[in-house]
Amino acid sequence: MALKLARRLVEEAGGDESVVLAAVILHDVGYAKTKLKWTQAPGSELPEHMVEGARLAGGLMEGAGFNSSLSEEVCFAVLNHDLLKGGLLKEASLSVKLAVEADRLAGWATLYGVKTLSRLKGRSPLEVLSTFESKMNELLATEEAKRMAQRMIAELRRKMSEAVGEKQS
Repeated sequence: MALKLARRLVEEAGGDESVVLAAVILHDVGYAKTKLKWTQAPGSELPEHMVEGARLAGGLMEGAGFNSSLSEEVCFAVLNHDLLKGGLLKEASLSVKLAVEADRLAGWATLYGVKTLSRLKGRSPLEVLSTFESKMNELLATEEAKRMAQRMIAELRRKMSEAVGEKQS
């Protein structure tokens, strides 16, 4: 889903499609070599999956023959994708912003993402959506992603409302 959202964001906002799509595909590759939780990388303040992910992404990009500037931008996105918020996200390149935003939209504004976060956080799906709405300006930097999030949230609320109506019938 994040890849589909990334393509839509690139169509609407621009950015380097190669960077955006590679970063979206590789952003969690570090979980392949780390525990499936946020453990701190040795000697770093960053989560281990992001440090390992940037290392793996760099090797994959180099092995596939990508140029160094594209590889560096993808690795930056992979290394920082869960940390870029507020002003830090606004300062990132457009391509990094779009990759991060596609990941966040997939996690916060899709039915699968909302159900997963609801279960993990012990909150109702509507509470998860409300939290995302309240943090949207911090978590998303481009107007295109914010508009997309608003449309996705409205559609999710409609679907949830219909599901509740069906259960009550």
